[in-house]
Amino acid sequence: MAIDAHHFLDMLVKAGINRATGVPCSLLGPLYSALPARQDIDYIPAHNEGAALALASGFSLCRRPCATLMQDSGFGNLINPLTSLSLPYGIGGVMIIGTHNPETDEPQHRYMPKVVTATLSALDIPFLEVNDELDLNETAERISKQLRCDRMVVLGIGRGRVEHRGFPVDCAKLRSGFGGRPDRASAVKAVSEWIAPDTAVVATTGYISRELRAAFDRRENFYMLGSMGHAPAIGLGVALARSNEGEVVLLDGDGALLMHLGVLSMIGQQQPSHFVHVVLDNELYETTGGQTSLSGRVNLAEIATANGYRSAVRCDDIASFIVALRHARTAAGPHMLIVKIRASESNDLPSIMRDKQLPMVAAQFSASLA
Repeated sequence: MAIDAHHFLDMLVKAGINRATGVPCSLLGPLYSALPARQDIDYIPAHNEGAALALASGFSLCRRPCATLMQDSGFGNLINPLTSLSLPYGIGGVMIIGTHNPETDEPQHRYMPKVVTATLSALDIPFLEVNDELDLNETAERISKQLRCDRMVVLGIGRGRVEHRGFPVDCAKLRSGFGGRPDRASAVKAVSEWIAPDTAVVATTGYISRELRAAFDRRENFYMLGSMGHAPAIGLGVALARSNEGEVVLLDGDGALLMHLGVLSMIGQQQPSHFVHVVLDNELYETTGGQTSLSGRVNLAEIATANGYRSAVRCDDIASFIVALRHARTAAGPHMLIVKIRASESNDLPSIMRDKQLPMVAAQFSASLA
């Protein structure tokens, strides 16, 4: 039987934890759904897992424990602060990790479940699996003891182990004020009608890759599964390798872009003239359940130009987006086009893996560019 999300959060409060931070994870969706109703836990969204752990460490240094939430796929992002900050400085904390099943989940989740448990074992960090046998009172006491001793502890939550039994919070509906904006499908359709036959397209992980495949499947498309936040670097590598052999279009998302903003300075320094960076910005982590991102508070266009992009524009409708695409073809780049979109009414899009193997995606993409 699954644990109620509020009972789980009650356990954290009993252990002395009144703050949480992290990166959204669909496996932890019930916790994210329950958090907005809580008055006793403040949640601070983070752009990546390493920053989340560092933020939690700052709270811990002030004796204000903070939980760090993430999925196992993002565990690699916090290896550095875990091993060079938390452990050597003796800064305790609790990490809550959504754990995938390598046998049944998609291939981008095949490796990290084993890496996480092996790494935690090597670092002598306790790993508690959340299951039917977990006693929440005993767990609260164990977490409290670890924190008092300035030690780390990890709770692993598999699919369906926690559920939200209260009134469900539809996070996407919280963004209903965006109703006048175009949807993701319309923006992707506009791109597919604009690109030339030899244009290489790199699509970021999540619904954006699925949307592109559903609308315009072709060998010249590279569909990302996992490695969130690294699409701009992949696109830059493709652009530099191709020189002036054709345009490179990057389909990115606001949450993914914010995860590793530093790559923009690399793109600005290298100045790939045929590089068009399209950011579909719905101010949500829609793939993981519609949790709010921080892009509504960030001027991505100004950040892009400050890092060396030749142009960066915001588009609030498809007509202005099409004009911006046409301009990008006539002027030297790199260009960033931020398209403000609304949450999609339906995300019933087939997985990339329904009939494609990831090595096949890479091989076909490489062959098309050769």
